[in-house]
Amino acid sequence: MIFRHFPSTLCRAALLALAINGLAGCVHYQARPISPQNTAATLAARSLNDEGLRVFLARNLGHEPAPWPLPAWDFETLSLVAFYYQPSLEVARAQWFVARAAVQTAAARPNPTLSLTPGYDTNSSGTSPWFPSVNLDFLLETAGKRDHRTAIEQFTAESARLDVLAAAWLVRSELRRALIEVSALDRRQALLREQVGLERQTVTLLEQRVRAGMAAAPEISSAQMALLKAEGAAAEVERQA
Repeated sequence: MIFRHFPSTLCRAALLALAINGLAGCVHYQARPISPQNTAATLAARSLNDEGLRVFLARNLGHEPAPWPLPAWDFETLSLVAFYYQPSLEVARAQWFVARAAVQTAAARPNPTLSLTPGYDTNSSGTSPWFPSVNLDFLLETAGKRDHRTAIEQFTAESARLDVLAAAWLVRSELRRALIEVSALDRRQALLREQVGLERQTVTLLEQRVRAGMAAAPEISSAQMALLKAEGAAAEVERQA
C-alpha cells in the first residue's frame, strides 16, 4: 500500500519505527576465546564429589544420594557420572536442542515486511512531488509448504534425538568395557604379585644352595632375570589399572 503526502511528524515516526525495528534485529556478539589453560584446569578439577554432579544424580535417581560423596559406586551411578562429564554426549544434546528450535522456526508464519522508499508523483502541481512510499508485504505460502518444511525439521529433530540415545549407549558401553578391563587388571595384578613373591623365594633358595655348594652361580642369574621380568610386568599392570 502507498501513503502519499505524509505530514512531517508522521514521516519522522515511520522512520523512527523502521530504525527501531532494524536495531532489534541486530545480534550482540561477544567473543569467547578458547583458553587451553582454563580447559585443562576444568578437566583436572573433575571429581566424584562435585556439587553439580550431586544435583545431576539427585535429579536422575529421583532421590538425594546419601551419604555424599558416595562411599561406593555401582554401574548405574557410574553411568550417570559418565553422562554428566562426557563431552560427546553434551554435543549431541546441543545438536538436538538446535534441531528442536528449527522445528519451531519452520512452523512459524513469515513476518510481514515493511519498507519505506521515496515516491514521486508526476501529476503533482504546486506541492512537492516527492512523498514517502510505505510498502507492507505479506508472504502467503501455498501448497502446504510450511507443513512440509515443518515435517522435514521434525524428522531432523527425531534423528538428532536418536543420535543422543546412540551417544549415551556408546558412553555406557565404553564404561562397561573400562570396568571389565579394570576388573581383569586387578585379577592379573594379584596373580603377578603372587608370581613376584614366588620368584623371590626361588632366588632366595638358589642363593642358599649356592652358598651350600649344591648349585652353580649361573642358576641364580636366570632366576633373577625371571624375577625382574615379573616385577616389570606387575609394574606395567599397575600403571594400566
